[in-house]
Amino acid sequence: PKLISIIQFQDPSSEKLAVIIPKMQGIPLSEFIKQHPITDEYIILHKIIKPISEILNAMHNLGIMHGNINPNSIYIDQDYN
Repeated sequence: PKLISIIQFQDPSSEKLAVIIPKMQGIPLSEFIKQHPITDEYIILHKIIKPISEILNAMHNLGIMHGNINPNSIYIDQDYN
């Protein structure tokens, strides 16, 4: 599992925060599932759900908040990364 790097924050004095990130590799998880229907429970649990939960746990342990976690905001490649 990989987290994206943050390149820059914009307008930190505003109530609205914009985060600049590099171009994403892969496709949204929602598209990946449409293109590659997964029926193997091991792959679903160990290659997709477990890495996502590990990343979220690591973020929480660092005090990092997140929002809008959904299949459209999670990117995945052919190797389930």
